[in-house]
Order: sequence, then C-alpha cells, then structure tokens
Amino acid sequence: MADFLHPIVPPITTRLIQSISETLSLQTLPHHINKTFAALFFFQIIYKHLAPQISILFFPNLYHSLSSADRSDWNMRVVSLSQCTIISTFSLYLLTSQRETRSQRGWVERIHGHDEMEGHLLSIAIGYFAWHLVLTVVHRRRYGWAMVAHGVICFVCFSTSYVSLGSFCGMLTPNSS
Repeated sequence: MADFLHPIVPPITTRLIQSISETLSLQTLPHHINKTFAALFFFQIIYKHLAPQISILFFPNLYHSLSSADRSDWNMRVVSLSQCTIISTFSLYLLTSQRETRSQRGWVERIHGHDEMEGHLLSIAIGYFAWHLVLTVVHRRRYGWAMVAHGVICFVCFSTSYVSLGSFCGMLTPNSS
C-alpha cells in the first residue's frame, strides 16, 4: 500500500517519533505514525463538522433541541459509531482477504512478524483513542476523571501493540542465541 500520508508528518516530528520509538522499543511506530495523526485529524473533522451536518440532515428537530453539552455528546457518539464502522469493516476485510497469507505464516512470523495492513488498522484505532483522550481531557469536568483514565488506558494499551509480542514477553528473537 502506498504511503500517501507520509507528507502529513513534518521531518522534525519524524525524528522525535523515531527516538521515542527506539527508547520504548516500539519498532513499527515510525512506519505508522502518519496514519495515526491522519486518523486523529479525521475524527476531529467528523466531530466538529460532519457530525453536526449529518445530524441536522437526518434529525433536524431533535438535534436543534439539544443543549450545547448534549450536542457535544451526540457528536462524540457519531464519531464513535464512525470509528466502530471503519474498524469493523477493515477488520472483516483483513480476515477474509488474508486467509492464505495467515495460514502460511509459521510461529516465528506470528510472534515476531509485522503485517503492514494490520498496522494500518491499528493506527486508525490509536488515532481514535488519541482523539478520545484529548477530548476527555479538554472536557474532564463534564466526563470526569474516570473517562480520562479510560482514554489513557485505551491509548496506552493500543499503542503498545507496536511492540512485537515476542519482544514484549521477553522471548528470544529468531536471530538471537
């Protein structure tokens, strides 16, 4: 898959991400950070611009009757639904289109390997959780510290997926003795 999103991330950010990735042993993060940022901005565009327009189009009376805080909650749910739809559709595509590839992988590739398409899917999910975390921090009085903690935990859990399972569990790599 062509990396058409590469220009989104400025070179100084790329160098910073590479140094953070090396420090935290997030081997594949530099390959996918641009998609993560793109997803974060995409979900913000849905929240600020598309969700209100779509809601006004399909539910004009209901949406206009909501308070400002309730509109924000509504828009957040539209983003959540969008993310769920994107992730589910992409996941089903990966599951059905890569059956032969998956069956040909040995145990070493399954533990230490990296699949580019699965990395793209993970980047979209992390972009969503980064967006969710920022939104809950900004509106922490409304959502409370429990939602902020939820955002932090989800973001950290998904972000650590850039570490191969074998490295994370302390297993030897195939080339080490």
